[in-house]
Amino acid sequence: MATAPAFPIPAVWLRLPAFAVDLLLLYLLGWLLCRIPGVAFDQLGALARVAGFTAACLYFALTEALTGCSPGQRLFGLRCVSADGSPLRTGQSFLRACLFGLPWFCSGFQLPLPGDALAARLMQGLTLAGLGANVYLWLLNRPAHRGYHEILSNTVVVRRVADTPCLTLPAFSGRHMKVLTGWLLLSGAAPFLLRWDSSELPETSVSRAQQVMLDFSQVRYAGISEGTGVRPSRQTDRLTLKVILKENRVLSSGLALKLAKAVVARVPEMAYRDLVEVELIYGTDLGIYSRYDRELYYFDAHLLLQTPAQ
Repeated sequence: MATAPAFPIPAVWLRLPAFAVDLLLLYLLGWLLCRIPGVAFDQLGALARVAGFTAACLYFALTEALTGCSPGQRLFGLRCVSADGSPLRTGQSFLRACLFGLPWFCSGFQLPLPGDALAARLMQGLTLAGLGANVYLWLLNRPAHRGYHEILSNTVVVRRVADTPCLTLPAFSGRHMKVLTGWLLLSGAAPFLLRWDSSELPETSVSRAQQVMLDFSQVRYAGISEGTGVRPSRQTDRLTLKVILKENRVLSSGLALKLAKAVVARVPEMAYRDLVEVELIYGTDLGIYSRYDRELYYFDAHLLLQTPAQ
């Protein structure tokens, strides 16, 4: 009977700065990608985030499969191996990177849909499930502190130099399985039971207003939030329309006015504010790097009601 391999397991706190270094290098990689001549990521919309996700997965997969560790892991004396002690295979490393990055990718994926659409809710549930599961496992799955992406890819992060006691990997406990099963069920239900914004407006009204803005051919993504501001004489209620454009028209005050008028006219409950703020945004979001141009426009909500939408 083969003896189970033993590994020098690093402390959780040692993995965090290693990951921070890798995030910095990924940011630089995204910056370089956005400066490739002839490649217009700002025209790709949500697909730009897919490109960034793919680049991040290849970064971890290739560095860990070819050298045994990412640059951040190397800097802090760590490496990644298979749970049987053998070096990582490329496919195994790519699976590990994809499983780890998927919740981060979903957390900022801007679908051209209202917030209550099924796909948007599924993205929210996947983000909750993945990030919550990894925090729980990193903190309480002792002694190896393996995340779900490491368990499913059959990998483990170890010290490059065995300067700590070597430990065998324990079997995954039934208690952890019960906790994670409950968390997955809760994460799947939460997007359908809870609201993720602080708006006091009915969710159906918010979704209708989002759809009004998405009906404009220039709009790629639309969001709505509420807040308060201070004028010289009094406090004001403000409705903010966040609009990501398909082309760079952030300086188009006419487009901002049309959007504000359309929302107020077709969703009248949106007009019961003192101020309508329209934020026009254009740029690219790779997930690992983002770059935006922004411009803010302010309109009196009561005046908007007095002029018809065009």
